[in-house]
Amino acid sequence: MSSAASSGDDSSSDQQALELDTQDYYSVLGVSRNATNEEIKKSFKKLAITFHPDKFVDENQRAEAQARFQQIKDAYDVLMNENLRALYDDFGAEAVKKQMTMQVGKPLQSNAEFLRDMFRMRRQQHQAYIMRRVDHTGSFMVLVNAKNKSDKYRPELGTISIRQSVKFPLTSSSNFRLTFNSLMSNGTGNGNLKFSYEKTFIAAAAAGYASLRFGWQNWAARIGASKQIFEKLRADMSVGMDDGAARLRVKILQNLSERYDGFLEAMWGHGPSVRLSVATRPDATTWSGAVSVLVKQAELSSSVRATYQLSNRSTIGIEAGVENNVALISSPQGRSLALLNSWHLAGHMERTISQLTKAHMSFTIAPHGVFATAGFTRHGQTFSVPLMLTHVPTIRDSLLAIIAPLAIGFIVEAILLEPRRRRKRAEQEVKRKKEQDALITANKARAAADCRLMADEVTRKREVEENKGGLVILQAFYGRHPDEAGEDLDENEELSCRVDVTLPLQYMVQNSQLQVPSGTTKSALIGFYDPVPDEEKWIEVIYLYRHNTHRVLVSDHEALRMPVKSHQMD
Repeated sequence: MSSAASSGDDSSSDQQALELDTQDYYSVLGVSRNATNEEIKKSFKKLAITFHPDKFVDENQRAEAQARFQQIKDAYDVLMNENLRALYDDFGAEAVKKQMTMQVGKPLQSNAEFLRDMFRMRRQQHQAYIMRRVDHTGSFMVLVNAKNKSDKYRPELGTISIRQSVKFPLTSSSNFRLTFNSLMSNGTGNGNLKFSYEKTFIAAAAAGYASLRFGWQNWAARIGASKQIFEKLRADMSVGMDDGAARLRVKILQNLSERYDGFLEAMWGHGPSVRLSVATRPDATTWSGAVSVLVKQAELSSSVRATYQLSNRSTIGIEAGVENNVALISSPQGRSLALLNSWHLAGHMERTISQLTKAHMSFTIAPHGVFATAGFTRHGQTFSVPLMLTHVPTIRDSLLAIIAPLAIGFIVEAILLEPRRRRKRAEQEVKRKKEQDALITANKARAAADCRLMADEVTRKREVEENKGGLVILQAFYGRHPDEAGEDLDENEELSCRVDVTLPLQYMVQNSQLQVPSGTTKSALIGFYDPVPDEEKWIEVIYLYRHNTHRVLVSDHEALRMPVKSHQMD
């Protein structure tokens, strides 16, 4: 998925989130999510008295009251219906609208029918969840000999390698895995099929796991445990049997710094080996890489890998490795030990095409030839075609193997695609900002209309509270944190990031008390709107109670209760 598309999706989601705030039925009625039917009725009656359009003579006010009253009635109708309320709590306002649209011209479903549909929907969601948990990975590789042997150029099909692995979750802690491997070359081939059962369990001291595998003419079993020894040190140990031979594996993971991790792995059985590696963390910055050294009997190998992220979708990298093997060589003069050296050097490029698809290209040079590989990965399946270009590498081939993918990747990404993507991101951001500003303006106008409609009743309530020394809201603001609102902002900007909600809060006062439940955003309350959609919001209130000044500051989703003795200012 392109960045431009992603930005567009983000813009749509931001706008949708803002729109849904106005459809928070609980906030519209000013009740909590566990409110009883009696509480909902009481709140609806109060709001209906204030916003019923028949109360207003002025045509403009009547239209404003009609729009708000309709929202209040919609919220009341949904929350008072047991089935619709359950649907709203689980799936939101959009699901309720779809359900009610489907019911147009049809008799309403009975409770039994509705519950049956709900259970069917939940079962389908559970099935989809299980399918998402199924781990299906594999690879398909075809080696093509592309050397120019004669004047008549004819590429030859070489080795074909197929591997498929499917993991099925049996329970939350156990899995069944099926693995198939096949290798075909020169008209002959072989393959194997393996079945394995994996189980994880959590103890007080460590996390454990066990596995049992059966294959064609082979079997294996393993049990192990992983434990966090220190804050930055983790150890993993396992023992098992593989075709009758015992194996012991110990792995230690050490957090070396904020960016680097170190690995030490030792194995005994079928030849002891020790592997030491240092690698960057997955969340490292633009540059990442790893260094690894393996010592195994008469074998010593090392590799270095470095990757540079050109953009959020493209990476280029270099990999180099050296292997030294001691082998027993037979000759007419007898047997002797010989040191065999092998090495490889590769340059690669990878690009994300969509959320599920990645394309890759690489050039590899080794003593046995030069290869160009192209392919892609989708849904865990990797398809690749290595092309053998020549048997005997030259300096030119070596330069091609390294420089070609890096140069191509840089030119395509940095020179051709990135400027275009940057322009699209800027256009999408401008569009998103315009849509957001338009929505804020509309919500601001709606909140202003609410304040005009409730102004007379607020004046009456304030006089009653003042006469008896009750709860009087002196000043209330909703939006950015007060400590941040004035930082590097002029007066107009500061006002734009905080909304004056003194009047709607005074309207919510009942018998010298005010309670705003937690769990819902306050932007959907009557007379409120969201001035900073992409930021965390707070509400600050300064009020009088028994002629003493109080102050309270709470976050958007916290409960707001007044009066409270701890709010009193010295």
